[in-house]
Formats: sequence, structure tokens, C-alpha cells
Amino acid sequence: MADNVHISVNSRGYNWFSLTVYTQDDSYWTFKDCRIRANRGSTTGTWQSFTPQYENTWSTGCVVTGLSAYTSYTLEVQVKWTDTGNWSASYYKTVRTLGNATIVSSPTIKPDMNPFDLSIRCTTYASGLYYKVQIFTDHLDIYSNPLQINTTGTADRTFQFSASARTTAINSFGSAMTTNKVWVRLYTYSNSACTNEVDSVSFLKNITIQLSEQYSKPTFSNFTFQDTESGVTAVTGSNQIMLQTFSSLRVVAGSASANNGADLSKYEVIVGRVTKTENVSRTSISSKTIDFGSINTYGDNTAITIRVTDSRGFKTSVTKYAKVIRYERPKLSRYIVNREDEVEETLQVNLAGSISSIVPSSSEVNSLQMATFSYKRASDTTWIDLPILSRLTISGINFSYAVNELLDDLSQAIRFDENASYDFRITLRDSLGSMTETVLDMIITAATGAVTILARTTQYPFPRVGINQAKPTEALEVVGNIKLSGVIKTPTGQVMSYVQEIADGQSFASFKGTGIYFYPYEAGVCVATSAPTTAPGFLEVYATSSGYALQRFTTVGGNSTTYERTYYNSSWSSWITL
Repeated sequence: MADNVHISVNSRGYNWFSLTVYTQDDSYWTFKDCRIRANRGSTTGTWQSFTPQYENTWSTGCVVTGLSAYTSYTLEVQVKWTDTGNWSASYYKTVRTLGNATIVSSPTIKPDMNPFDLSIRCTTYASGLYYKVQIFTDHLDIYSNPLQINTTGTADRTFQFSASARTTAINSFGSAMTTNKVWVRLYTYSNSACTNEVDSVSFLKNITIQLSEQYSKPTFSNFTFQDTESGVTAVTGSNQIMLQTFSSLRVVAGSASANNGADLSKYEVIVGRVTKTENVSRTSISSKTIDFGSINTYGDNTAITIRVTDSRGFKTSVTKYAKVIRYERPKLSRYIVNREDEVEETLQVNLAGSISSIVPSSSEVNSLQMATFSYKRASDTTWIDLPILSRLTISGINFSYAVNELLDDLSQAIRFDENASYDFRITLRDSLGSMTETVLDMIITAATGAVTILARTTQYPFPRVGINQAKPTEALEVVGNIKLSGVIKTPTGQVMSYVQEIADGQSFASFKGTGIYFYPYEAGVCVATSAPTTAPGFLEVYATSSGYALQRFTTVGGNSTTYERTYYNSSWSSWITL
């Protein structure tokens, strides 16, 4: 409400007077009251009264009470002149009382921030007043704090959030809650003690109060790790260096504690794409040991991460880096073990392989420690071992071995009965010993090779070839069926066999070579010339190297008929029916 608003009055021939609506002094504000004072221009008339319910003198004026805050009112002043007894009225003046402050907006309250000042965007209508913000739930008063504002209008107003208010707000959450709805109420007072409320109406707004992961996540900062596989650490010389697959990782997490009313819920150890989880339910833990086990990844800077999660889902992670060396068991890239010529009593061996390089710092620490052949008859139970490490050709991490006859320790060829099958085993070990050994089993069958080629002997003065026959007694001996795409020929001609189908337009007279042919006669489709009849059937041709030939044609069907003719002196005889 403005001060010193002058209102002119119709003088009706008398001197003028003015009306002022203003605030009385610093101890009284026009939120629900206003003061009116009239000033006269001469002493011709005497001040009598304002509106009938407020009578006063010229010097003091009157106070209009019982008004509502931030409400428009129309004021009128009436004056009675004592010298005439007449009344004069001022013009109407519309004024509006001042209003309580209102909340325009409020951000999400984050009481776990330290420090945290609550910034509320609000509108005030008078300067120099005091305002109190109250934050509460249905069951808990969280915060109440006064603030003097010396400016009017809409702006962000900052209320200091005390440590005790932060604690009370945080305690309003359950152990699994991250957000909560609260009420914010804004009061307006005329004194710093906030006891003189200018109006009974306060402004109320529902807003969100929230705990954030940034400020409420678990406290956790350190862990240690080591390889607990003694067979690996004996080779690498350190429990801080791992071998892929065969090291056993153990982590020991340092102290961890949940914050702001939460509980710890789980630990997670993450290496590569593998995560191992252990659930807990405690407010704090001084130390936690987790056996992760083998690591399936590798690299000089392999990340090992421990993630601690609380009951609200807030997480704290710590990562360290370890050297994990790529490692595989000793392996064979090539291995051939078979009887000589597939049928002999001696064995031919040809193999090549490698071991993994293990360089913890600057030097290779891995080497091939054992290479052994073991064998036994398939029907036996006792193995015979033949160490061959000293016989290998070794170059760095690579090795090879090739012999046409497998020899024993006395450099004598080992004989494997050609009529018996044998179990054969290759065993390889590197510096890690039996924990990473490679064992490869195979079978040496009895001497029944697919193809056997034997030289002349006294008994058999001719070379022999056996197919699925280890000891052929003829020049060619085949066990099994024969599939032939051509014909079998002899010095006097070819062996009788099926050759082909006779095509349309071909002449029977042209078939002078030994063989069997089929004539698929069909009128208008397949018709051969010089055939004995118009019927399908088989044509047999017998020929000599001197140019003689015999043709025999047998029809197929219910009443089979056979025809025959010969070829002599470059001409065919007539067909006869047999």
C-alpha cells in the first residue's frame, strides 16, 4: 500500500483538504490495517469526522482495522464543516493491503549435502519483514528457521539448513528409501523473534526431499589382492602376478560402512566379464575376504574392482590393476603316430608343439619339464613309460620330434605286434608341473591299413597291393565292394560290364566293343536304327581283338524275346530269333 496518497475533495466553496493513506511507523504495517489522515488547506472549516465509525482529529487521523492481507478496498472520507453544518465527501480511493509471502518453486531438498542451504523461490510484498520456513511430515517437524528479507518481488531466497536439521531430515528416511514427500510452509512475521505473525494465513507447498548417491553412498576406499595358488607363485615369484585360468584370486576389502541410515547389502568383485557377489546385511564391516577364483582374462593392467552396495542401491567402487599373464597348457600343434607303412611292427612319430611364455618382469621363467610316451597292449593294464624330453628339438617355447622308428632307451626299435592294438599316450609338463599337464591318448590299431603295398619276396615273386587287406597274396586283393566309373580292360579287350544307355538316333551297328547297353525304346522319343524290334531291352556285345563281334538283344517285359547277330568281314548278319 502506498504512502502519502493525496485525495482531493469537492470544497463546495470552501477551502480544500487532502486525504493521506499511509503506514504509521516501523512498528506497524498495513497487512490487515491502514491509517487515514486528513489535511486541511485553511481554518475556515473544522474537521468533524471520517466515516461515521472512525472519528478523530485533524492531527492524528484514524486506523482502519480488520482488513485482509493482499486484498483491495475502497476508502472514502467525509468532513462536516462546523461553520455551516454541511458534510463534504472525498473521492473514492481504491487501495490494496500488503500480502504474505508465497512460494513459487522449491528445488528437491538434499539434506545429505554438507553444507546444504535451502534456496526457495518466493514472492514478498513488503521489505523488512521476517519469514520462517517450516519443513515437516505428518509425524515429524524437520526444519524451522527465520530469515529477514529486505526486498520485494519474486526471487530466490536462501535459508540456512543447520546440521541438526540435516540430521532430522536424513532420519526421516527408511533404510531402503531414497526419496520422500514433505510439506514446506512459509510464515510472515513483523518481528525478528517471529512471534508477531502479520496474518493467520501461511503458504503451504508439497515438495520432494531426496538422498543422493553422491553424498549418501557407502564409505569404502581400499582393498588388497593376492594369488593363493602356490604352484603358480612358485613360478612367477610373486603373489601379485596372476596366470590366466590357473591363478586363484583372493581379495580382502578394507573397512566399509553404510551412511545416513542405510545398511550394507552386498559386495561384488569384478574381473573382466565375471562378477562374484556376496550378500551381507550389516551397517559396517571392518574387513571382508572374498575368494574370486580363476581369472579368464589377461593383460598387464587387468582391472580388479570391488563394488560395495547399500540397501538403497547406492554404490561405491574401488579399482586396482594387476598383471595377468596369458597362459595355456602345453599344447601339440601337430602329432602323427602310426605304424610304418600302416602295417609294420615299428612306429613312426612326428610331433610339434609349444608352451606358454611366462615373463613376470624381464626374463622367461617357463620351460618344458617333461615329455613322455607311454604305451600298452589294449588288453593290458600296465603302462610302459618312455621319456623323450632329451630327444626333443627345443627352440625357446617351441619343441618338435620326428622319427621313422620309435626307439627304446637302448636305441633299439620298439616292436608293436602287428596283430595287436595298443593304447598310446603323450604326456607334457611345463614349469607348473602336474596342475597344467597335457595328456593326449590315442590307439594304434592292428596292422590292417587301408592300402598295403608289398614288394616281391621269395614266396611271392611279384608286387602285391592290398586294399583293406594287410597281407595280400595276389597282385591285387580287395576286401569290400568296388565302385567303378569306367571299364575293366584286358590285353584281349575289356571285361564285360554295363557301359551306357543307347540314345535316340544311335545305330545298333555302331556298338562293336564288349559291354552291356540298355535301349530305352519309346516311340517318338528314343528310336535307334538297326534294332531287331521296337521294344526296350538290353544289348550285349562280345568282341575280339581281331574284329569279330556278337550282338545279343533281349527285350524286357512279360514275353521276353532274344535276338542275335554277328559281325564278320566288316558287315553285320541279319537278326535271328532265339
